[in-house]
Amino acid sequence: MDTRQLRSFIAVAHHLNFTEAAKYLYLAQSSLSRQISELEKEFGVALFFRNNRTVQLTPAGSLLLKEATTLVSRIDELTEQIHKANLGLIGSLKIGCHGVERYFFPQLAKTFRKNYTNINLVIEWLNIKALNLALLHGDIDIGFTLELEVQNLPELMTKQIYTDPLVVMMPHDHPLASNSSINLTSLAQESFLILSREECPSGFQNTVQLCVDSGFSPTIVSEPASLEALILLVESGVGISIISQHMEAYGNSNLRFVPLADKAAIVNVVVCWNKKSTNPIIPLFLSELDQILLSYNRPATT
Repeated sequence: MDTRQLRSFIAVAHHLNFTEAAKYLYLAQSSLSRQISELEKEFGVALFFRNNRTVQLTPAGSLLLKEATTLVSRIDELTEQIHKANLGLIGSLKIGCHGVERYFFPQLAKTFRKNYTNINLVIEWLNIKALNLALLHGDIDIGFTLELEVQNLPELMTKQIYTDPLVVMMPHDHPLASNSSINLTSLAQESFLILSREECPSGFQNTVQLCVDSGFSPTIVSEPASLEALILLVESGVGISIISQHMEAYGNSNLRFVPLADKAAIVNVVVCWNKKSTNPIIPLFLSELDQILLSYNRPATT
């Protein structure tokens, strides 16, 4: 028994006429009759009472019609679901975030969910190191991060989203807190707080190199392992920190964020995914991201 035979049976049961059913199915009547005979032979019962004038369902045929209609409908539904899954129109997408996507992601997620109602977006909040590992191990499908933190990972594909200027995070009562901008050279005597080499290796090296290029080696007094700890230490007056501008979103009245005037003081924000990933939803998500960014105006900072 196959779905072809069941569809033929259903057509005959609905029309109660082999000629009409054959026309409906675009089959030769002999072929249709053969399929019904094969089905009756397989079940070992007659499915129709038929003579030269009429065709009627037998009790066995009536039972089969009810079950076959449900079964064929379920098969059609399953086939549609499989095709949708293959096209990326159904399923789930696991997304790694740690703050760089804060400005545009809410609109992106809202629009994507509206356009793809059968796709579930799963958001994972991860630190930089954990996000990289999750991408490499396939625990997430896509991630938003800083280009310098993934540029040495050939397993990952990246797409630049925007360029973020670097700013100096300092206590609100710091002598430089009222400046409109700061040159790196003016920070030579400051105590620096930098996210740890373990957590943010490229970011750590980038901060050090920026200082060296400006003629001094930074005095690093602490290497906190998390953004929360970094902010708390700056609030406490332990030192200052060079961070990307998007992190201003986590600030408060105890902090000031002053832009760096140096042209090299920038970082690129990227979206990235594993080259080996076969999730067909990724291209759909990237396409939606492109559309959002076309009209995206990043909020001005104060």
